[in-house]
Amino acid sequence: MIDWKNISLKDLAGYLSEELRKEGIDLME
Repeated sequence: MIDWKNISLKDLAGYLSEELRKEGIDLME
């Protein structure tokens, strides 16, 4: 679970890219 109050943008981007990669989408091409 993410602590939304204390998450950094870098952590958020990493989390979102991981979630998208699970769905077959890669933002970091």
